[in-house]
Amino acid sequence: PFVIVGQNGLNAPVSVIESSDTVYAASTKTITVKKANSSTAKKIHNLIKNGKALKLKVKGNSSASKKIVKGLQEKIKGVNKQDVIFKYRKDNTKGKYTYYTITKDNAKAYMYANKFVDKLYKIVKKSTFTFDADVTAALKADMATYPDDDVRRYHLFYELVSRKVERNPRYYYYLYTGEYAPFAYRGVENNIKTVGNYTIKILELKNDEINYFPDMKNRKKLLKALIKSVSVNDTDGIDMELYSFNEFINTSGIKELVLQESLWNTWFIRNGSCSYSSMRSVGPEGYFKIYVPNAIMTVDKTNSFGDLSDAMKIWAIDWSGYFECNFKRPAYGMIYTDRAEWQYGAKAMKTLYKNKAEGVCSNFANMEQQLFEQLGITCFYNSSWTLNHAWTVVKVKNSKGKTMWIPYDYGIGPSESLCVSSQEAKKIMSTEKSRYKEYLSGIKGAPKKKNFKNSDFN
Repeated sequence: PFVIVGQNGLNAPVSVIESSDTVYAASTKTITVKKANSSTAKKIHNLIKNGKALKLKVKGNSSASKKIVKGLQEKIKGVNKQDVIFKYRKDNTKGKYTYYTITKDNAKAYMYANKFVDKLYKIVKKSTFTFDADVTAALKADMATYPDDDVRRYHLFYELVSRKVERNPRYYYYLYTGEYAPFAYRGVENNIKTVGNYTIKILELKNDEINYFPDMKNRKKLLKALIKSVSVNDTDGIDMELYSFNEFINTSGIKELVLQESLWNTWFIRNGSCSYSSMRSVGPEGYFKIYVPNAIMTVDKTNSFGDLSDAMKIWAIDWSGYFECNFKRPAYGMIYTDRAEWQYGAKAMKTLYKNKAEGVCSNFANMEQQLFEQLGITCFYNSSWTLNHAWTVVKVKNSKGKTMWIPYDYGIGPSESLCVSSQEAKKIMSTEKSRYKEYLSGIKGAPKKKNFKNSDFN
C-alpha cells in the first residue's frame, strides 16, 4: 500500500533550500552574513549542530542573498565532512539585508542527519573488506588486473566454476554430455554405470526432462564454453581440458549469460542460506576470490562520507542495507510494517538515527526522501496504482560528472521481487527494460530507460 501525494506532491522534486516549520524563539541568536565562505559556514555549524535555532541576516536583496545562503549550504558540507546541508526559511527583506531562519526543527534535523550519516558511513567502511589480509590482498590484486567491474565478474565466475568442475569432474562430465547425470530429481529408474575406475549410481535424463530443471540449459551452455575437451580414462577416470579465460569470455553470448543473477544463485547458493547481494564472505574452500565492485575500493580509499560523489553516496546508502525490505527489525535498518505514519524534518532524522524507522513502501520512500533532502540530492517521489507501490528516484552525478537517474526501491534499481497480481502489473515487472520505464515515468527530464551501469559508481 502507498500514498500518492508526498510532502512536495506527486513526482515533485524535493526542496533542498527552504522549509516552513516551528517558529523560532525570541532569544534566537542572529549572525550577519556578507559572504559565503568557510569561516561563516563553520560558525553556522557550531551554532546549529546541537539543535539550536539561528537567524541569518544576509546582505543583499532576495535574489542576491539567496545565492549567498546556497553557497553556505555547499560550504557547510566541508565543515561537517558528511555533506549534510541545513534547511532554512526565508523571512523578509529590510533595507540592504534579507532575513532567514534556520528553525529549531531545521537545526535538529541537521544534527541528527550528521549523526545518522556518520554512523552509516562507519558501517559501510567497516564492511568493505571483511576478509583476512591474504584474501583482501588477492581481491585488490584482482581489481587491479581487471579494473572493469563486469570483466572482473566474468573472471570471478570463470574461476569459481573452473574450480567446481575440477573438483567434481564426474558430475560435470555427465552434465556436459547431457546423457547422464549423477543425481535424482525425477522418477526415472536409477542405473549403475562404470566410468573408468568409478562405479556410480546415476539417473538417466531424457532431453525433454532436462527442460524441467532450472537453468539446466544455461548450465550446459556454460560448460560448453568452459570445457575444451573431455574423455574417459580407465586409469584416472575423467580427463578434462578447460578453455582459458580469454577463450571463455569471447564465447558468443557468454557475457550476457554470466551476468544473470539466477545463474550465480544456481551455481553458488546453497539451500537459501545466503543471497546474491550478501556474497561478501569467502566461499567454499579454494574460492579465495569473490566479486567486489569497484565502488568498494572507492569507499575503502575515502576518509568520510563527504569524500564520495553523490552517486557513490547512493551506492553507500544501498550497501549499508538500511532501506532493504525487512520483515523483522535488523540490527541496522528499516522494518516493513503497516503501523507507521509519514515523518518530516527532525522527527524523521531522529527516527533514522535511533534505528526506529518502519512502514510500508510509501514510508520507505518518505524516509529516503528526507535523507536525500538533507544531503542536497535531487530526489523525486514516484508511485503507481497499477503496481500498488511507491519509491524514490534520485538524480545524481558521479566523480566524472555523468548524470545518473537511479530508482531507489529498497535499494538501487526497481525491485525484481515485487509481488503483483494483475496481468498488466506482471507485464511491467517481467523485464528490466519495462521496470525502468515504469519507475522513471512521469518525472520531467528523466530518461525512459536505465542510463547507468555498475562501473559508473565512482
